[in-house]
Amino acid sequence: MGTTRVLALFVLVPFELSGEVKVRGGNATLTAAQVLDVYRVEQRLKYLAFPAMGYVEPGAENTNTIQNFEVDGEWGTQEGHAAYLFNKVVSYGSGNRQAVVRTGKVPESGRANFVTTINGYADSMVISGNATDKVFQYLNAYNAPHWMNVFDSLQGSGGVNIVNNMSVEGQERYGSSWLRDWMRAYTFSNPVFQNTSILYNGTTDANWKRTPFMHASHDLGMSLDLGLREHISVGVQQNTHEPLDPDIAEEDLPDTENAWSKNNAKELLNLLGSDQNSALKNFLALYDITQKDVAVGQDTGSWDAIPIQNGSAQQKDSIRSALFGDGTQARGLVDEVLIGGGRQNAQGVISTISNQNPYRSINAVLDRLGIKAKPVDSHNSHFHIYLQAPVALPIASNILAETMPIVPEAQAVVSDVPSATQLFDFSYTEDAQAGEATMLMSLLIPYAPPLENTVAASPSAVVAQVEGQSKKLDMMLSECSDHLSTDSPDSQPGGMLLAPAEVFRQYMADTFNRVVDVSRAKVTVMESPKNGKLVSAGELKPYGSTYRYTTNRGFLGQEKMAFLVEVDGKRIKIVIKPYVVPVVGEDFVPFCEGIKRLDAIKTPSAFSPNTLGAWLYQGGFTNQITDTSNATVTFSDLGSNAIGQATGRAITLDINAAGHGWFVDSTPSINEEFLPTSNPNEWIAKAGSAAEGKMDMLSVFLHEYGHALGIEHSTNSHDLMATTLTPGMRRLPTVAEGHL
Repeated sequence: MGTTRVLALFVLVPFELSGEVKVRGGNATLTAAQVLDVYRVEQRLKYLAFPAMGYVEPGAENTNTIQNFEVDGEWGTQEGHAAYLFNKVVSYGSGNRQAVVRTGKVPESGRANFVTTINGYADSMVISGNATDKVFQYLNAYNAPHWMNVFDSLQGSGGVNIVNNMSVEGQERYGSSWLRDWMRAYTFSNPVFQNTSILYNGTTDANWKRTPFMHASHDLGMSLDLGLREHISVGVQQNTHEPLDPDIAEEDLPDTENAWSKNNAKELLNLLGSDQNSALKNFLALYDITQKDVAVGQDTGSWDAIPIQNGSAQQKDSIRSALFGDGTQARGLVDEVLIGGGRQNAQGVISTISNQNPYRSINAVLDRLGIKAKPVDSHNSHFHIYLQAPVALPIASNILAETMPIVPEAQAVVSDVPSATQLFDFSYTEDAQAGEATMLMSLLIPYAPPLENTVAASPSAVVAQVEGQSKKLDMMLSECSDHLSTDSPDSQPGGMLLAPAEVFRQYMADTFNRVVDVSRAKVTVMESPKNGKLVSAGELKPYGSTYRYTTNRGFLGQEKMAFLVEVDGKRIKIVIKPYVVPVVGEDFVPFCEGIKRLDAIKTPSAFSPNTLGAWLYQGGFTNQITDTSNATVTFSDLGSNAIGQATGRAITLDINAAGHGWFVDSTPSINEEFLPTSNPNEWIAKAGSAAEGKMDMLSVFLHEYGHALGIEHSTNSHDLMATTLTPGMRRLPTVAEGHL
């Protein structure tokens, strides 16, 4: 029997530098090693989606859009801007919270000087490759931050409703993935502290056109304004003379004083009025997930209870530290909070500012909980929360290491075993072919989406998944139906009735003639509607759990909701997309087509010899692969993380590349979706291209075909026959391989 080789997911090793990466003056000519160094840093910064923040072409106007730099082996001002932003983010903390040190916001008259200063910092950036170089440390850390559109990324991600409370001109949506993950983990805080929504007042803008000129310390995407509007009225926000409740200082607390404890927090919250109680809960929920609880055994949702899917206790703690700090007040992710309008001196005495409530009672509660907090001018309408960077945890080489768990940049490994050791599993979103996943973003994972679109898409490998979200889905279905607007007098009373489990039952009956009892199916809301309200309507036999959807007044168009249905040991994601219309009459043409399957393969079930030969001929490979008549390529669900295998000349590719999705190149000879690297036979997908984040079918086929011809693995990690392949990477045969 022939050997079966399986392509599966594994890990990436850290990179090294031969010397400094920096802007070099004059007509300096780089050595081959220096060019390779530049490529390595450029590619990692691009992979982490860090833009040339603050860069403006000479003589041009700042359009406040993401500024990309080219991965071209040439280190210039734009790369310096990206590296400078990365440096400021990973160094973020007390004393380093601004792009340019200043005492307040930048006056409009100082705009030109601000740009000049930033350009100077960018041009002076040096990445040494030394172990003590913080930028180099984090570029090689598995918890390196991504830069992303935080607000849009959180929309529809499940959990709490994130409400846009940003000014029209501000739109400060961007920030670090550390901040994004922290907000996404809100639902794992103690339920006592959770509210139904969070008011997102802003982080930073796309290119520093407005943020530095509106705020003193929003520049770096590591602080969040958490709004109070839904909890505290404007009149109370402006009540300068609101007194301190003396009971707060006198209350006997059940646990250790001046330290985080849910028990203490609950006691103190009860002393606040309902409005400030509700407002403070939102902040405490976010704080809770960054902290271990001093009351052992009382924890139901804080740092040490965040469920990590796999690994030993030590590995799980290391992963939590990578995302949320170490769980202590000194090194947790949240460093400090500003709340209330006022000034506090060194002795803690608060002086007031006209028409600004200093929130003396809220500050007193925070003080007794050991949380650094104080009032500052113009902070009576929101909490301003400062984060601090988690400690860099280096990429390790041993996937089973107790001292450092691997949270990998996903790669493909060719081995003689069914799959590599698997720490983490997949959780598909709606478009499985695109390989997106709902996940925590800060762990080193395949190349981030294009910067302007980072926003709502997620990279494809799932790491540090919380339990219940990390199990692979068995099927994804979408149902679209036309729905009358709530404004219509003919709309259903109480709203549109939805039965997610019934969608699965109907699909199985229509497609496979199979009867499935869904009356006891477990149904969970994964994504709530953005333009209406979804409420439970109880159990309805034989359809199982049902819901009512009502549209917001005036809304027309397509809505989207998602549900997880669990029945008979299977997990099915149901995406319901009602198309809201104003009227349905006799001449109405439906917009929707009913139920369709989302995770079905979008490539042929098999390549015939003629089809295969034509594809290879189009790519110019027939000089190297002379005989395809005996090769067969079929598609099948290989399971686990496998994406391809070869047994003799029978090549089998996974139905969706283990969740990454396949890139099937219609023009395989010109590589226009890829950027060159220092290796002439290795290419990386362009940001925003169809190849980005997907497994290149051509590379995988050529590798497996090499095995079919009897070619063994190469020890060169950049060779077509190497044991690793990264999503978004293309590898082609060398001249030597072409003659084997």
